[in-house]
Amino acid sequence: ESLPVIIVANEPLQPFLCKCLPGYAGSWCEIDIDECLPSPCHNGGTCHNLVGGFSCSCPDGFTGRACERDIN
Repeated sequence: ESLPVIIVANEPLQPFLCKCLPGYAGSWCEIDIDECLPSPCHNGGTCHNLVGGFSCSCPDGFTGRACERDIN
């Protein structure tokens, strides 16, 4: 499994620099950012962490990207 990283500089005797893809952080891009923190889903929705984003499973009666719309 490879890391989600692009090495943008690798000069002799110089530190390297990594540019992380969306959803990752850290010196080696080894940290998967949890986009569910703090909880972005409203009205009792369940958050699902995705690479570079999140999705919400809304309870009955609610819709929208963050379960923000009451459809009742």
